[in-house]
Amino acid sequence: MRAISGRLHDMKEKYANSATFLLVYILEAHAQDEWPICSSRCSPGGKKVMYDQHKSLEERNQAARDFIEAFDFKIDTILDNMDNEFENKYSAWPLRIYGLRNGIVEYKAMPRDGMYHLEELEAYLDKVISS
Repeated sequence: MRAISGRLHDMKEKYANSATFLLVYILEAHAQDEWPICSSRCSPGGKKVMYDQHKSLEERNQAARDFIEAFDFKIDTILDNMDNEFENKYSAWPLRIYGLRNGIVEYKAMPRDGMYHLEELEAYLDKVISS
């Protein structure tokens, strides 16, 4: 998410009159107590991102707030609950992008070569908007 947040902001602005963007903050993708990786490459100022897996909604909320502040994230954000219902239903870990229309998932971004190609999301949105 950190690597693509700027591009998502641009897309939110581009499609502001046609689409709603929402982030569901789920469990940590690379919690330092489970699967740590060098996370500083995508962080402002090269600061390492170091969180344990959330053990409470308060911890998840703080991690989300820290992300929003560090990246000046302007997309509405909600939290998955501590039973990880959203993650369990949609297999969103570590990161997934969906396009929904009328409550139905019509688009699910899949990473290629370890990256998300947001031009595919743009193509989906352009198709939906023009139909």
